[in-house]
Amino acid sequence: MATAQTPTADPDYWLLDLDGTLVDVEESYVHETIAAAGARVPGLDGPVGLVTHCQAYVTGPVLDRLDIRDWFDAVVCCNDRLGWKPDPAPVERAIGALGVAGRDRGVLVGDDPNDVGAAWNAGLGAVHVRRRDPDRVGLCVRSDRQVTSLTRL
Repeated sequence: MATAQTPTADPDYWLLDLDGTLVDVEESYVHETIAAAGARVPGLDGPVGLVTHCQAYVTGPVLDRLDIRDWFDAVVCCNDRLGWKPDPAPVERAIGALGVAGRDRGVLVGDDPNDVGAAWNAGLGAVHVRRRDPDRVGLCVRSDRQVTSLTRL
């Protein structure tokens, strides 16, 4: 059973979700988020990874088009062989690729309950990007921390 982690105020490493967190179909969201994150992500202490449900043939062109590939020290795309969030395997693959020790010093940031589940199942803190009013979507996501935008991290 997954349990909430106590997220560190100053994580040693970060994992981000792509779809819905960094990019979305709302073009204005993409530009605002990339601009805000672009001012912060490259300056984060420690390595930064990406764990996404987007397939590699989509993820690569998106990262290239937005010119953000160099933000990430590791990129992991979920698939049938590796697993899908909330399975911890994709997150564990990213942690291994980052070469970090100690899961208690990392955090996964995502917009979906499966992102939170994957973080907790892998022993990480979870930050939920709550982009929509829970009353409007009929769902409240429990996480270690809630933000309405990546600019709030």
